[in-house]
Amino acid sequence: MNNLYKSKKTKPLRTIMIVITGVVVAIGTLFFYYSSEIFQKGNPLPYLHAATAITEEYPYVKVNEEAEGPVYISRRGECQELLQYISDSSGLEFQEQAGSVYLFSDGKKTISLESENYWSVYTLWTVLSR
Repeated sequence: MNNLYKSKKTKPLRTIMIVITGVVVAIGTLFFYYSSEIFQKGNPLPYLHAATAITEEYPYVKVNEEAEGPVYISRRGECQELLQYISDSSGLEFQEQAGSVYLFSDGKKTISLESENYWSVYTLWTVLSR
């Protein structure tokens, strides 16, 4: 009778351990196959935190202030609101687009806004002064 009681008690524990092991293996596999995309810009948490703040009212959000310039995130594609903000806040006018770079200038000072796809869903925008 003692062995029967012991086997009934360990069966749920064994099932729980199998499920936990399966989840850990699944997460590990995802990180192995998609690590280059997940960690595309290093730690993904600041980018994910900023991406959760994107709304219709705020189509772009500042991620951080990096050494080379501030970084913004928007839904994938061109963000006219961000282009207008850069023009208004810098006092420079949009000049041209060269590939994934948008150039703003007043003849003396130039700012470039570089875009890059992030996780195939978002666009990262880096502001660089030249």
